Amino acid sequence: MKMRWVAIIMTIIVVMAAAGIAHGVPVAAAAVTRYAIALENGTSIRSGPGTAYSRLTTVKSGTSLRIMAEAKDSAGRIWYKVDCAALKLKQTVGYVASWVTTVQQKEVPDVIPQDYGISYLLSLWRAKTAVSTQILKPVNMRAGPSITEDRLGAVPVGTVVRLVGYAVNNKQEAWCKITTKNGVSGWVVAASLMQYEPIPGIFMTATVGKRVMSVDVPVSVCDVPFGPAYASSVSLKGRVISGIATDGTKIFAEIVDGMSGMWVDLSSHITIGGTAPGGDVCSMTGIEVIGSCGRTEVTLHVNGDKNGLVVAREHNPERIEVSLPRLIQSAQTTIAGTPTMQLSAVKVWSTSAGFVSKIVLYLTGTGMHATHTVSRSSIKITVANPESTLAKSVFLGKRLLCSCDETLFIDDATFIPLVNVADAYSISLLWDAINRQTSFTLGNRQYVLKDGLKTLKVAQESSRWNEDMVLAPRLIGGSLYVPVATIAHVFNLSVSADVLRIYLNPL
Repeated sequence: MKMRWVAIIMTIIVVMAAAGIAHGVPVAAAAVTRYAIALENGTSIRSGPGTAYSRLTTVKSGTSLRIMAEAKDSAGRIWYKVDCAALKLKQTVGYVASWVTTVQQKEVPDVIPQDYGISYLLSLWRAKTAVSTQILKPVNMRAGPSITEDRLGAVPVGTVVRLVGYAVNNKQEAWCKITTKNGVSGWVVAASLMQYEPIPGIFMTATVGKRVMSVDVPVSVCDVPFGPAYASSVSLKGRVISGIATDGTKIFAEIVDGMSGMWVDLSSHITIGGTAPGGDVCSMTGIEVIGSCGRTEVTLHVNGDKNGLVVAREHNPERIEVSLPRLIQSAQTTIAGTPTMQLSAVKVWSTSAGFVSKIVLYLTGTGMHATHTVSRSSIKITVANPESTLAKSVFLGKRLLCSCDETLFIDDATFIPLVNVADAYSISLLWDAINRQTSFTLGNRQYVLKDGLKTLKVAQESSRWNEDMVLAPRLIGGSLYVPVATIAHVFNLSVSADVLRIYLNPL
C-alpha cells in the first residue's frame, strides 16, 4: 500500500512539473520520440533495411531502441532506422523490421530549461518499484557509490538481490543500491548486476556540472545518498554538483566542498542552474561517417547543452576542429564509417580525465566547402568538394536501381550497393564478416566479392578461376559498394549514360 501511495504522489508531481506549476519551474516544450520495442528474443538488427543486409547483432525481447527514420525494402515492407549506441556496436545505427517490434511514443523535452528544481528532475525519472536481479561476478558491497567508501562485505556470484536505487558519482561511474534477502543494503558497481537501468543521459546533463543557485537553510544532508540525514546550515549557494542519485521517489545531489563532498536531499527547496568552470558536461556516444554524392556527412552524436561549441577551419594540414567545454567521451563511443573522397581521417583527442579536448576531421585537400548544423542530440558536419564529379542515378532498364544519394563516385567510377542489385534480381547475399566478403549465386555460377580486393572469384561446378577488376569493392556504412562496370560484367548488362543518369540494360 505504501508503494502504491508513493507511485500516486510521484505521478501527481510529474504531472504538476509537466504543467509548469510545481515550484514555479519553467518547463521545456516536449517533442514526441518513438521507440521500437523488440517483441521476441533474437530480434535481428541489420546494417540496412532488408534481410539481405548483414546482421549486426540480435537483441532480447523488450529491448527499446530510439527510431531515427523509416525505410522500405524491395517488397515495400517498413524497416525502422534505430539508434544502436547503447548496444556497444561498431556501427551506431542499424535497422529493425517493423513486424517484429511494437512502437512506443515518449515525450522528451525539446529544450532544456536554464533553472532546475525538484519537480523538473522528478519529471525526468519515472516512479519505479524495486527490481529483482542477480550478481554476475563477485563484488564488494560498499556504504556509498564509490570504491573509496567503506566496504560492507562481499557478494558472491548468483546472489539474488533487490535493486532499489541508482547513482552516478563524480567519476561518471554508475552504481546501484541493492538489498539482500537478509536485509543488508549497500552499493555495488552497476556492471556487476544482471540487469539495471542506467540513469537517462538527459537526467545527467540537466544536473551534473551545474551550480546551486539558491537553497533553503538549514538543508538536509548525508554522507552517502539514502543514508542517515542531518541538518546543516552550511551555505551551498554557488557550489558545483558532481553526482546524482535517485530511487524513483527522492533525488540526492552530491555537492563539492573542497576535496570532499556531501549528498543533499533535493526534497529541500533547491534551485540548480548555471555552469561549472569550463562549461556544462556533455556526453558523446558515437561518430558516424557517410560519404555519398560527392560529399561526406559526419554526425557527432552528442547529448547535452552545446553552449560554447566551436567548429573551426584550420590549415597545415587541412582540417576541421570541433570542441565543446567539458565534453565527455563515453566508453561506448565508436567511429563508424571509412575514409572518403573528402575526408582522410577522424580523430578524437581526449585528456586522461576522460574529457574530449577536440574532434578533428582531416580533409583530403584544399578548397573543400564545409557547413554544420546542431540539434539537441547531434552535431552534423557536411564536407563537399565543389569541383568533384557527382555520382549519378542508376537505372536497370526503366526501373530506378539507385538514386544519386545511394551511389558513390570514387576514383573516376560510380559505385552502387550490391544489395540493391540483389533485390532487383531476387538473389540472396551471404555476408562473411570475418573475411569482409559477400558471395552469391547467379545461374550456375557462384561469385565472391571482397572489400578492398580487385579479384573477382568465380566458381562453376568443379571449375574455379579469378577475374581481375579495375577497382576493388568498398565496404561503406555496412554495405558493400561495387563499381558499375563490375555489375555490368557479372550480370551481362550493357552500360550507357547521360549527364545525370547511368542505364544498365540486359544484352
